[in-house]
Amino acid sequence: MPAAVDWRRVQLYAPIFFAIAYLVPAFINNFPLVYWDTGGYLIAGVDDDYVPNRSSFYAWFLEYAGDQSVWLIILIQSAIAAFLLSATVRTLAPQERWAPVLALTLGYFTSLPWYASWLMPDLFAGIAVLATIMLGFSAISNRAATVLVVLLIYSMVVHTSHFPLVVATLAGAGLSAIAFRCRLSWKLPLACIAVAVALTVLVNDALTGRPFFNRTGWVLLFARMAEGGFVQRVLDDHCSAERESEWSKLCPYRADIPQNAEQWLWKHGTPFWRIGDWEGTRVDSQRIVLIAIREYPLETAEFALRGFFQQLVKVELGEGTESQEWFLRWTVRAAFPEELQPWRQALQQQGKLLPIAQGMNATHIPIVLACIAFTVFGIFSPRLPRPLRAACLTMIIAFLANALVCGALSGPHDRYAVRLVWAMLGTGVPVAFFLIRPRRT
Repeated sequence: MPAAVDWRRVQLYAPIFFAIAYLVPAFINNFPLVYWDTGGYLIAGVDDDYVPNRSSFYAWFLEYAGDQSVWLIILIQSAIAAFLLSATVRTLAPQERWAPVLALTLGYFTSLPWYASWLMPDLFAGIAVLATIMLGFSAISNRAATVLVVLLIYSMVVHTSHFPLVVATLAGAGLSAIAFRCRLSWKLPLACIAVAVALTVLVNDALTGRPFFNRTGWVLLFARMAEGGFVQRVLDDHCSAERESEWSKLCPYRADIPQNAEQWLWKHGTPFWRIGDWEGTRVDSQRIVLIAIREYPLETAEFALRGFFQQLVKVELGEGTESQEWFLRWTVRAAFPEELQPWRQALQQQGKLLPIAQGMNATHIPIVLACIAFTVFGIFSPRLPRPLRAACLTMIIAFLANALVCGALSGPHDRYAVRLVWAMLGTGVPVAFFLIRPRRT
């Protein structure tokens, strides 16, 4: 008779195998992937200084792990994602021994490897949601809870957009627990949010001498409002020739404000940079955004909802894999001087990686759409255990909240959804196993 399968070993070694397998995009590229924003994190780490809209926590991770090797950075990210995805599926479908292996295998053909291979904190959006669900609905050991707490706190402090995502996920978990009458352990996730906020404020205070949570939100909202033309309308209504500079320092430049957030914030020579960039425009940005909402409430709400719905359907791979050598060359040289030549010779910097990433949509899109469908179906299936149904509803609420935070307030981009959608494997695969397998007596 054939030897029995040792499932404990399989479930242990499968995440280890896929933690390496998920680095295939970096292996193909011959270097970890980078994005325009990577430069800000590298600067913050090299200078050990505050960089607006860039987390010092992720910058330090890049700096200290990168001192050993840039490959260590993405290996750590990949290992965290692989082990957490496996643990989530194993917890939600404890009797389905193949479920974690299948989830990890399917993950290989989604956005997960690409985001694990990226020198960016985006992967931690999905990690934050899975960690919140695990802490909320799973009966786990103290050791496992400690690991999840650390992961959840770190997942929030690496990017400010992860804070509202986790808050919405926890709120969704509360609604799900009520709807399906199942137990929710909410104290630890709530404590994680409080600790992450406190750490962010303390680090900002240490780096700038001023305690604050975030000072760039209003500037980002201003740029988003400019895309809808609301900023220009407010300035036209309130700036007069007699007191043009008195009402706002932006008044003299109202004809030069583009209806494109990327150009306003990142193109050199725009008024944004001439009048003080993030800090210099912060007060005026806040006032103009609030006036726009007050004077055009229905139009701004409709604009936000349009961004939200556009974001829901943006799930394609490819964004951010184009060459960025001209923009990042000097920051890579400053942070990883010995890695400059391999980085410049990578496929991404030669403009050859984008078609490969786009080709992966042939598998990525069908898999994530199937996982979304199974997760939605799981909400309404009475066959499923109540904790799994609650986890499904929580996951969908997190997906919707992510689209609202990113699409409505920042502008719809594929990478905002793709950073999270791989986490749907954590609920979609368990649901699929429960529905496919015959009823158990």
